[in-house]
Amino acid sequence: MTNPPKSNTYPELYLAALRKHVKQGSRVNVNAPRTLGAKAVKLGLETLEVATIHQEALLKVALPGNTFPIDRKTVRLAGAFFLGVITPMEEFHRSSRAENARLKEAIGAMDERTGALAASNAGLKLEISQRLTAEETLRTSEATSSQLLA
Repeated sequence: MTNPPKSNTYPELYLAALRKHVKQGSRVNVNAPRTLGAKAVKLGLETLEVATIHQEALLKVALPGNTFPIDRKTVRLAGAFFLGVITPMEEFHRSSRAENARLKEAIGAMDERTGALAASNAGLKLEISQRLTAEETLRTSEATSSQLLA
């Protein structure tokens, strides 16, 4: 299965959303980071890739001449933003791991059933062979009996 191409615009979207998040401060929209995280999942981005994008965006927000001072509040808001972004990613990975575990259980059950069917088939083949031998013995016996009575 091929992954969709990673978007070149995602870092720009991330930067814009981070700037808006920091600017809004206490009036922050908590759904915006989750939406951005869901987009990262759809794009096939991994958590480490998003962490790198976050780091680069935070540096751009912190550059001299930027309107947002890098203080404890800004760092806290940026950290909360990052956690909001990676939450859907972690949920996706957690559900994928759970789905993989269920799939492994199903495969194990199928392997057991396949083994049981193979044993059953071997038993049936032996039974068929024994019946064919018994039929041949019966025919031979009938032929011998017919010749003796004739």
